[in-house]
Amino acid sequence: MLELVVEPSWQPLYLVFSWKTGGSIMLWTDRIFHDREGYCVRFVYYERDGKLIGYQKSPAIPISTQELLEDIEGFKQAFELPILTMEELDREIASFPPKPKPDRGQNQTLDQVMTELDLENTTSETLN
Repeated sequence: MLELVVEPSWQPLYLVFSWKTGGSIMLWTDRIFHDREGYCVRFVYYERDGKLIGYQKSPAIPISTQELLEDIEGFKQAFELPILTMEELDREIASFPPKPKPDRGQNQTLDQVMTELDLENTTSETLN
């Protein structure tokens, strides 16, 4: 199983932060991949505990020279880790147990939300 091992000398991790929960949602990092066309860098996504979530199917392609300059260090540090293949990660992801479906019993209809927020009159006036 591919797990992210965070060591002090290891490459930079990127973090997605949720203001609502007050914590990180996931981590991602640059990784070298090898496929039929050659080598490339892709982003690999991990849970906060280091377990694999998935990866970006398309290679990382900076959209500006400034972004390329910022990415180069992460790309270079990706060489310190094993080279991956899409097939390897696809097999691992396919082996994950299915995630439980979220409980949607708490969902409200648009009418319920509008009533709760007392927006019925405001919304119809705004639309006209």
